[in-house]
This record gives sequence, C-alpha cells and structure tokens, in this order.
Amino acid sequence: MTRHHQNHRVEKFRSFDISDNITVVQCPFSFCAKISQNLKDFLQHLKAHIVQGNEVLYPFEGCSLTFRVKSSFSSHLTRNHKACSNRRVHSDLLIHESEPDTHNQNFNQEIDIDEVTLNNLHIDNSEQENEVEENLSELLLKNLALFYLKLTAKHHMPATTVQMVICEIQAMHGLSRNCMKQHIEKKMKEKLISDTDINDITEEFSANDIFDTVHADKGPLSTEYRRKQFYKENFSYVNPIAICLGHDKDNIKRHFEYVPVIETIENLLKDSSVKEQFQNPLPSQEGVLRDFMDGCVAKQNLLFIELPNAIKIILYQDSFEVVNPLGSAKKKHKILGVYLTLGNIYPQNRSKIDQMQLVLLIREVDFKYFGQEAVFRVLVKDLKKIEETGVHFENEYVRGTVAMFLGDNLGSHCIAGFVENFSSCVYICRFCLMELEAFISGNIYNIYPQRSPENYKEDLAELEKNPVLNNYHDGIKFDSIFNELEYYHVCSPGLPPCLGHDLFEGVVHYDLALFIKYMVKDKKFFTYPYINQRIATFK
Repeated sequence: MTRHHQNHRVEKFRSFDISDNITVVQCPFSFCAKISQNLKDFLQHLKAHIVQGNEVLYPFEGCSLTFRVKSSFSSHLTRNHKACSNRRVHSDLLIHESEPDTHNQNFNQEIDIDEVTLNNLHIDNSEQENEVEENLSELLLKNLALFYLKLTAKHHMPATTVQMVICEIQAMHGLSRNCMKQHIEKKMKEKLISDTDINDITEEFSANDIFDTVHADKGPLSTEYRRKQFYKENFSYVNPIAICLGHDKDNIKRHFEYVPVIETIENLLKDSSVKEQFQNPLPSQEGVLRDFMDGCVAKQNLLFIELPNAIKIILYQDSFEVVNPLGSAKKKHKILGVYLTLGNIYPQNRSKIDQMQLVLLIREVDFKYFGQEAVFRVLVKDLKKIEETGVHFENEYVRGTVAMFLGDNLGSHCIAGFVENFSSCVYICRFCLMELEAFISGNIYNIYPQRSPENYKEDLAELEKNPVLNNYHDGIKFDSIFNELEYYHVCSPGLPPCLGHDLFEGVVHYDLALFIKYMVKDKKFFTYPYINQRIATFK
C-alpha cells in the first residue's frame, strides 16, 4: 500500500454536518474518556488502549469489528477505511462545544488528512507487516511455545500429556501437508510445469516446514527439557531462589522458594502494556472513588505524595491445599503463597488473576514453626531496597513501597501480629478496639477508638513490660516484620477488609436475596427471568 501511495492525492472529507458548533472526539472507555482534538490523535489513542490489553470497537460508522491486536487495527484502517466515505465517526463519540477553541479542530469543516498523516499510518502498518514476514518462523516458534506453556501452567496439563498432544498434532500436520503437496503438484502439472521443477518446489516447501523443524529430534520444542530451556531464554523468566530455613522438630532440613521482587517488577515494567499504564496513570476525580489511589490512605502516604509515579506494590497472601484436604493428609501439605500485583496497572486489568506474580511459597507448617522473621526477612529486605533505591526503569531508578497487603482475615491477622482467635479473645478487630462482647451484644453502631501506628507501638511496649499479659495485649501478639518499612504500617491501615468473606459469604449472601425479592414482588421493578437473563450476559 505504501508503494502506490506516494502519488496519492490529499483527501478531504466531511465528518458530520452539525450546525456551527466545534466538535471533538471522546474516548469510548468510561474509565478514560480522553478528548482528542483531531482524528489522527484519536486513532493513536485507540491503539494505545489496544496495547494496554483492551478490546477496541472500530470507531467508524458501518463497522462493528473489535480489535485486540494493534497491527490488525492499523491494517483494517488502511485497507477498508481509506476512502473518505468510510471514515465517518460514530455520533455518540462526538462532543459539541458552543464556544470556539483555538486548540479544537472544526469537524464541521472539511478536514485534511494530509499525506504525511496517511503515509505515517501506511508506513507504520507496512513496517509491522514486513517485520512479521521477516520473522515469521520466530513468530510461529514463540506462539507454539506460549501455547505449550499455557497448557502446562494455566490448564495444569502434565508434561507427558503435552508431549502426546504435540505428537498427535504433528502427525495430523504431516497428513495435511501431504494432501496439500498432492494438490499443488496436480495444479502445477496442469500449468505444464516440468516434473523436475515440481519436485524442487515441493522439496523446498518440505525442507522449510517450520512446524516440523521445531519438533524435530533436536528441535527447540521437541522435549520437555528443551521447551523449558526455550521458555527461560525467550520469555520474562525470573529464577526462584531456594532459601534454607534450618531443621524442623523432626530434624528435617526445610526451605522455601522465593522469587526476587525487584527482578520481577523490572521485568513487568519492560512489558509495553504495563509500561504504558505506568507512565500514564489514571487521573483522580474529586468526590469519585474509582481506585485505591482515590482513597485517603493512599493520598496520605508520604512516598506517594513525594513521588506520584512511585511504584505501588500490592501484596497478597493465602494458604491452599495441594492434595485432598480430607483424611491423614489434611494440613500436612498445605502451602502458604505470597503474590504481587502492581498497583500502577489500571483497575480493569489488575482485577484479572493473570496479573498476579508469585513471590514466595512455603509449607504452612514450616511457616508456623520458623516464624515471620525467618521467612519474610528476604522479602522485607528487597522491599526496603525498593523504598530507598528503587527499581531500574529506562535508565533511572524508580522508588516505591507496599500500598496494601491483601488476604483473608486469619491471614491478615497473622501477618500483622494480631490474635487469630476470633471466638474468645477480647479484641478481635484489626481496625478498631471494639470488644468481642460488644460485637456479640449487637453494639456495632457505637464509635470505638481506631487502631493506629502510635497505639500499636504503645500496646507492644505494654506487652514487653508486662509478660504476664498472656502473650498479647489489646489483641496484639507481636510486632509485624513489615512495620520495618518506612512508608508502610499494618495499622495505617495497611490490611484491607476481606470482602469475599465479610460481605459475599455474609450479609450480601443473605440481604441481597431479600433486596431482589422486594424489588420483584413488592415494587415490580423487574421479573426474575429478566434479571437472570441480564446476569447471563455479564462479562
């Protein structure tokens, strides 16, 4: 397309006939809603959303296609919307202003899509297509590797099953190739091509069959070992470190696995989508809570005030069983996992589980035996480095800190040094000093003193002075190792409520059904079939 475009004339088109008002275009994503002053900026902005992982609906009338790949978006633009008549922006994306602005483009006037703009679009698309053509074998190889990795890591398919799938696909590919070879030979004979030339051409195709090459005896994807080596060399792999804890009560040497958080974050920031979101944070809107950065805890964090672009680390911990939890194996093989998510990623992307990065794995019995100091020391050491020095990003170091530590109530109390017995201890809340008796009696609407870093330290001092306090005071057993961080404290508050347990397994589970019943039976706002149909369409 770029070859014949050199002599292409400058095109003009009329977007919409809208009185004498100034018209600009607004981003269709509600969480963004950016205003673009011209068509070129608007299209580039949509491409940026694609890079961030969003599915983009084509903005022109008469086209209902959606795109997740930037090159496909550009290719479709140049192939199907080159003509002026095919570049009419959807009316619901247009914003009309009564007062002229020198920075706005008048979409009611004839808009020049100058040759430089079109050339840039075509050249960008052409370069991408050429790059794909030149690296087609590498592209196929990496996509095959990602497919096999997905089978193993995401769908938990055993390595032997993956190998069987590869062998079966390769066999079917061989049959398909032979059928294609016969068809090509037949067509070439009809064109009176000599048998020698036919053999040369078909042999050339067979010798350069990428699928066969990568699965050959010494191919990079031929065995489980070679596939793992390929994953490590070609993808963002961070090598876990086995850290020895010592010997347990049975004199067995124990260890845990730690994935360095600094290297993990540096690899994340190399990803184009993460990089785009990190460099272009969503702005806060006064009076609107859209993300944790709109809340008072984040706004009062001294590091986030000093460095608005600081790295916001969200840690998450939970325990899980890897075997049948019933019988003799109960709790024997239970694993405690700690994970990391970048708070700089947009909320709609951060809510996906694929964004979580593994930080630490340890047997729960080993964690309880050796304690926080032995297990979390290496993690806290790296977090301190991030606070003081930062992580390397584009020839500079960017500092950051822990924004919050997520988990269920039992896990959060364990991390913070609070009591983990919610049925008999006097103080069971990590947010305030409400007593259990008041909670049971229903006095939940009274105002109780909030926990803070100051009274947390006072309780620890009291506990240290009076050992007879039965190992805890005001619900606190010990000082959390994470309080050593300069910009994080468990009572800042730094341990958010567990909505999954507190709400969805409690009040919401019961009360929401009553709300719906009231709206259907009494108010008749809608019917049960209607709400079920709407729920079925949730994405």
